[in-house]
Amino acid sequence: MTNIKLLKVDLITTSPLVIGVRESERGTLYISPKQIIPGVSFHGALMKALSDLGIKSVNEENALKTFTTPLYPTSNTSKYLFKDINVAHVLSFYGKGLKQKYVISCGLRRILEDFVNRGYDLLTCISNTIRNFMSELEEKAIKYGVNLLFNVADMKSAQGLPIEKVDSLWCITSVKKGIYIENVVDRARGSVYVGTLYGYEYVESGSMFTGYIACYDGLYDEVKDLRDIEVSIGKGRGRGFGKARVRVSELSISELRDLCPIREGLFIVKSLAPTFTVDVLPRPIIVGDVIETLSGLKLKVLGVIGSNTEVYSGWSRLYHTPKISIECNSPGTLFIMDVEDGVVDECACMELLLGLIRGNIPGFNMFQPITWSVHEDPLYMDLDEFIKSVVIRFG
Repeated sequence: MTNIKLLKVDLITTSPLVIGVRESERGTLYISPKQIIPGVSFHGALMKALSDLGIKSVNEENALKTFTTPLYPTSNTSKYLFKDINVAHVLSFYGKGLKQKYVISCGLRRILEDFVNRGYDLLTCISNTIRNFMSELEEKAIKYGVNLLFNVADMKSAQGLPIEKVDSLWCITSVKKGIYIENVVDRARGSVYVGTLYGYEYVESGSMFTGYIACYDGLYDEVKDLRDIEVSIGKGRGRGFGKARVRVSELSISELRDLCPIREGLFIVKSLAPTFTVDVLPRPIIVGDVIETLSGLKLKVLGVIGSNTEVYSGWSRLYHTPKISIECNSPGTLFIMDVEDGVVDECACMELLLGLIRGNIPGFNMFQPITWSVHEDPLYMDLDEFIKSVVIRFG
């Protein structure tokens, strides 16, 4: 880690941006369920832009040694990923009754204690924790007369959604979106299908995203002074979509070390990006897998909380080749881990945060460690304090 340098990345869209799409139930509209720019997509776009600028250190070797976090939407580029901006995990919830989607965790301490000290199976630990949390939430909501705002039946998992800290509360980050409508073209005839349309959901120009780049000295020295880098990212670039301006700034790794309060024993980590391991072909991480950082720390997975998976596939603009399809755990999945070999220290924590994992590729396998105490989960909050704070803001 001594020769790893860290850069803060701020991206501002200068044209509508189509991040990642899936077909909606209607069949003619392609929607973006999460407004997060995948790290692997931004990594490829940035390497292509730097190559076009004539940056000499951009080559295949350095590209694979450069790790890019996903870029998360933000209301202010002065905010920092992991501190003020994060991704919600599978056991965090928000109420659909409020216009502003405030997020709270059901707490992870009891799950870990029941799993370790009482020997309960993981499913029992999870169900007990969620049931107790929902029961307490209902009681507190009735106590403060806001049961219509915090209806337990309307609580929904926030897994994988981008969140931003506003004062003491976390809320789901919203971005302005629009829909691009166009005719479907029959390429064989060179004309449109009569009465057939399709549409893409896009993020409007002027939207802001932020994240980090971890790179080695050579690339760092050439990139750190670049203030405005024009990149093309996402779908529809031939129609004028996906233009953005990137600004990089130097950042000391020591500024993130307070996010690494790991101690001995079992602990929980949250996936910040899609996670996978290679078993002939890439597959999601499961119980029994071992994750090894570049410094040699080996962590064994004892439990996985969250069953959502996703498949990433795409085209490399840097090498003009198709990318292998990767099936992975969705962001926000929680993993219970134990140390199999090595020492858990600040260096290892930073490697987990930035995705410095053996066999990893840029944009994947990034984990945020979580400790035992009740304050370990950034989304955890006393329910009395949470409801009072929300009611004051709801006004």
